[in-house]
Amino acid sequence: MKNKIIIPLGFLILIGALLYSYDRVESFTPADGNIEIVAIQTKDDADATLIYQNGAALLIDTGEVVDGQHILQVLQKNGVTRLDCLILSHYDKDHIGGAAVIADGMEIDRVLMPYYTAGEEIEELKSLLEEKEIPIQYPTHTMRFLVGDMTVTLYPPLESYYKKENNYSMAALISFQDVDMFFPGDALRKRSEELMRNHYPSIELYKAPHHGRSNSASVSLLEYISPQMMIVNALQLDQNIAETVEKKGIQAVYTRMDDYYFESDGEKLWLRKQK
Repeated sequence: MKNKIIIPLGFLILIGALLYSYDRVESFTPADGNIEIVAIQTKDDADATLIYQNGAALLIDTGEVVDGQHILQVLQKNGVTRLDCLILSHYDKDHIGGAAVIADGMEIDRVLMPYYTAGEEIEELKSLLEEKEIPIQYPTHTMRFLVGDMTVTLYPPLESYYKKENNYSMAALISFQDVDMFFPGDALRKRSEELMRNHYPSIELYKAPHHGRSNSASVSLLEYISPQMMIVNALQLDQNIAETVEKKGIQAVYTRMDDYYFESDGEKLWLRKQK
């Protein structure tokens, strides 16, 4: 007699829900003058966040190759037909994988990324951007510019060489009046220590670095930033980070489960949709 494989019903329901929500794209229309932030769902642990306001839009990271079409659908469904800028925090495939699909699908005014030597994937992307005559900028010092009514501050890596590629992550602070959001890429211990040398305003929304995985500086950076809400590009946080989140009362959303929409009027930030 052949052995039967029994799969728990709860597991099947969870997988079905993940697949259903990934293929389903919703949209929300922010109040006039407000900004909308979409923490975009990805198939695996990968990063992609859209921030837009009255025709101005920026995208931070683009997930993996498999996520490209979904990210593009989220942009289009929310009325985004061009990007003022695409910010690529670093060159890992789970941050740049969908960039070619986005570049093929809409106008991009410029791409900003850290400068370092990496593999073939980023070189192919650079060639595509050059073919499309999309300017690429490599900030080497703290850089500040406007996208609509939002102020974008970029913090590129401080050193020219790191043993671990994630430490090349270029962090981004997005400010809209009194509301501030911080995106540190996949910063590991060394990069996290660098980021803690900077002074930041009170942070309402924080993107957990490296998909919520722990390193020796993870909790220190989280406590230093002390956000109200947090985006986690994974199904769960590592235990010590999860304990800190619970202790501090930080509201976390997990993008392996769904797309999540936040809105801000410049005075406060709130979650528009939670699964």
